[in-house]
Order: sequence, then C-alpha cells, then structure tokens
Amino acid sequence: MSSSCPAPQESPEPTRRIIIAGATGTVGQLTATRLAAIGTHDLALLTRDPGRAAAEGLPGQLIGADFASVPILRRALRGADALMLITNDPLRPEHDINLLDAAAAVGTPHVVKLSAQAVTDPDADDIITRWQRENEQRLKASGLPWTLLRPRSFMTHALAWRDSIAKHGMVRGVYGDSLNACVDPADIADAAVQALTGTGHNQRIYALTGPRAISARDRTSILADVLYRPLVFEEISLDQARQEWRHRLPECLVDALALSAERQNSGAKAAVTSSVQEATGHAPRPFRTWAAEQASAFTTSTRARPFTHRLDPDAVASTAPLLHGKTVMITGASSGIGAAAARAFAAEGAAVVLMARRDDKLEHHARLIRESGGEALCVAGDVTESSDVQRAVDQARDTYGRLDAAFNNAGWASSGTPLHKTEDTDYDRIMDVNVRGVWNCLRAQITAMLETRTRGSIVNTSSVAGLRATGTAAPYIAAKHAVLGLTRAAADEYGPSGIRVNALVVGSTHTELMDEVLTQTPSLYEPFTSRAIQRRLADPSEIAQAALWLCSDRSSFTTGAAVPVDGGWTAR
Repeated sequence: MSSSCPAPQESPEPTRRIIIAGATGTVGQLTATRLAAIGTHDLALLTRDPGRAAAEGLPGQLIGADFASVPILRRALRGADALMLITNDPLRPEHDINLLDAAAAVGTPHVVKLSAQAVTDPDADDIITRWQRENEQRLKASGLPWTLLRPRSFMTHALAWRDSIAKHGMVRGVYGDSLNACVDPADIADAAVQALTGTGHNQRIYALTGPRAISARDRTSILADVLYRPLVFEEISLDQARQEWRHRLPECLVDALALSAERQNSGAKAAVTSSVQEATGHAPRPFRTWAAEQASAFTTSTRARPFTHRLDPDAVASTAPLLHGKTVMITGASSGIGAAAARAFAAEGAAVVLMARRDDKLEHHARLIRESGGEALCVAGDVTESSDVQRAVDQARDTYGRLDAAFNNAGWASSGTPLHKTEDTDYDRIMDVNVRGVWNCLRAQITAMLETRTRGSIVNTSSVAGLRATGTAAPYIAAKHAVLGLTRAAADEYGPSGIRVNALVVGSTHTELMDEVLTQTPSLYEPFTSRAIQRRLADPSEIAQAALWLCSDRSSFTTGAAVPVDGGWTAR
C-alpha cells in the first residue's frame, strides 16, 4: 500500500471528530492511518470487534458497539462531525439501517459512504448490489449531508491469488481477457480523507476507477514482472468457479459473484473515470504500482533476482490487442513513420503520447485517434531539448500512470553534401536531432521505467546508413551508427531490470522529407531503391508495424537488436 498521506485540499477545522464505522477492512485501515497522520482530528473507530482493531495497531479511539442496537449506536455517534460508513455484510442489512438511523437521530453533519459502481447498472440485480443500492437510497432520504464513494473492484482482490502463485506459479480465473477498471484502495482512502476533512464534497458521487481497464491475464503478466518469475493464467469455466466459491460462500453470494463475472465479460466494468483526480487532486495509481508495492505479499522471498520473465504462451495466442493497456511515447509523431506509428499503436490498444515540434500536426493526428475510440496525448517539443523530453515523459506518467514503451523516431537529414563541404551547422543539427535526441529520450524514459519498475520496451529509429556507407551525408551515417551504439549499450545495461531496447534499420521510406526530395529531383528514386531487393520505397505503415511488434510483449526475447526493415537492402 502507498504510504503517502495526502493533505486535504481545504484546510480542515481543528479537533474535528471523525468516526469510521468498519475500520478493520482494507479501506478503513488506510483511511484511519491517513487521518491519524494529518494529526488535527479526533479520530474514533466504531467496531464490533475492538480486539481485532487493537491487534491491527490501528490509530484512534476504539469504540466497541453492537451494530444491532440503535441506542448504543446513537451514544457512539453523538458529537461526531463526520462519519465514514464502511460495512461489508449484505447478509446483515440491519447493521447499515441501524447506523443510518442512529446518524440521523443525532444529526451527524456529514456521512461519507463506501458503496459500489454496480448500483447504477440495471443489470446488476444480485444480493450485494441490491443491498448497496438500498443503503444509498436510505442515506439520501435521511436528510443528512452525504458523499458517496463508488469504487470499481479493488486491486487488492488479486491477493486472493497468493497461494496459487506461491505454490504453483499460476493464477486461475474466469473470463481472463475481460476488462475491469479496478482501483487501488489507497486511492479510495485518499478520496475518503478529502471528503471527511475538506469542503465542497456534499451531495457528490465519486465513481472511482484505476487509470486503465485491465484483464486478469494482464494482471498476471504484471505480477510476473514485479515478482521476477514466470506465471501462467489458467482460465476456468464459470461452473468450475461456482463450485470453488461454494466451498466458502452461501449460494446467494455465489450467484452474486457469477453475475458480476458475467457483467464484466460483457464490458460493464471497463469504463474509466476521472473521479480519483477530481476527489484527491492526483492521478489514479496503476495496477503495476500497486503490485510492486505488494510484491512481498506474493512470495516468501523478496531477494532481487535477475530478470527471467517468460511470456505466458496463452498470451501469445490471445486475440487481445498487442498493446492493450500500455502507454507508449512516440517522437517525430507529426508526420511519416511517427504518425503511422501513432495510428497503428492506438489501433492496438495503446494510449499514445505524441511528441513533435509541430503542435497543429500533432493535434490533427490525435483528433483522428480519439474519433476512432483511442487515447492520445499531445506534447509539443524538441527532442534536442532535454527539458522538453522530460516534460513529455512526465505528462505520460501524470496522465496514464506510467510509461510502458517508447518509439524514438524523430530524425533529421540533409542532402548528400560531400564531407569536406559540409557546414558545421549542418553537422550540429544532424547530430543533435539523431543522437542527442535519442540520448535525451533514453535517459528520461529509462528513468521513468525504473522508478515504476516497469518492464518496458524502447525502439530507436536507425537506418541502413547505420550499417553501411550509403552515399548520404557523412554526419548522418555517423549519427545512425551512434544510434545503434546507444541501443546496444542501453539494452545491455538495463536488461537485468526488464527493459528491452532495440533499433530499426530503416530503408528508404515515403516520408514527408523523402517526398520533397523526390519532387525536386525525380532521378534520385533509382539510387534510393536500387540496392533493395524489393526495389521500392517503404510505406510508413510498414515501418510502424515493425516498431509495434518490438514495443509489444510478442517480442519478449528480442533486445539489443538492429532489426532491418529495408526491403532487403542490407541482405546484399
């Protein structure tokens, strides 16, 4: 769990008495710990089991109470300025009724209730959702000021996989590719703290989600990354799951879980909201961050081991998009190969962060991606400026929680001026964009991946000029050789951290710059294509597809490579 303790967005009143009912659960403990860290509140924990609360080491005054007794609850709630209502037993609905009746009787100034997003779904008609829906209606009808927190599924539900991961290296579940915008309970607690101590939250409903909808298969892969061990996801049928649930749950709850799984498989839990940002002032934490913080809970040994992740064979056969759930940064994205990559990556499920100098071009491509249902963020900047690159990486993390991959495609070339006639300004420009630009990107991107323990993939654009003297300008040939050197050095240095770095050896391609040259000098088409086996220019989309594969987990055993996408140019 995150150890951060956010300060309220509004200055709280000192010695404000806050009572948490149900503080021994995950969200209750996190909320209590955060409130205690602020230190300006009179915190009390209302619980049926004070002994358990004491054993958990929870801060605040412990108040033992029988939730079946309204008079006892009235005495316990008297003098409270705010009540956090966290109850989790739909088989005892009278407990919630009694707590709300007691709060109304003593005039509690503010009630913050933990509910669930399913209450808004008419197809969710199970015992758990009906219970939450009725409690919301009862709270709204009480006349008390209220705030509703409606989280999607908790990321902590993955802790139920601990035994099977530790013993068998396996996760078993239904509908492994169905999506759920699960949320870190730490974000729920942060929202609760703001609602309990700040202002402006009355009559507000926060539908809290993580930054991205993610499948159980994807979560398994992420856990494999952070635990440095291979894990396999085994899909089981809903009937098998029901049989397993019956060993520990009554039939009404088995039915509720089955309906919930079917709704998730239909896409009902995939929507992502901005409510965490609105309620807390910070972006929601991604599953990878939660998993990294909880790594010790999944293993008996936390000793660092060399990175030996092996891709789940089932994931290779999956029909899920290649970059589903990933955030990818693309430089030189305003035209040519970069623009083609933006479209291709977004079509394969990535949230793309587009960087180039021409803001209008970036916005055009981003708009087309969004209109097609994708996610795109534009960051105008120059890769030769390290501050611009860092800003793009920071915005990627602030918006999407992390950076999973990058395609460093920005480049610049001049005409084939003889070496002894090349101006210093041309040399500097070529080296700055092609070498310093990649250098700036690698530093910022690798730092971001290391900080979030992301198993990332970075692809740099080199050229056949990085392997051969092609007749182009000497500084360009030197620069593209340098790109391959940086690629191999970075792959070697950061491979143990799970970061792969590769380069594309690109042949002559129909880019904006190439088209300008050929328009001015059509006779150059022959020398540009004659060395390639296919004797033509590449379409930018053909280069983009190679970059797409290298950024995806399908290329998990490829690193430090100079991958030719040149129509056979380097084969001769």
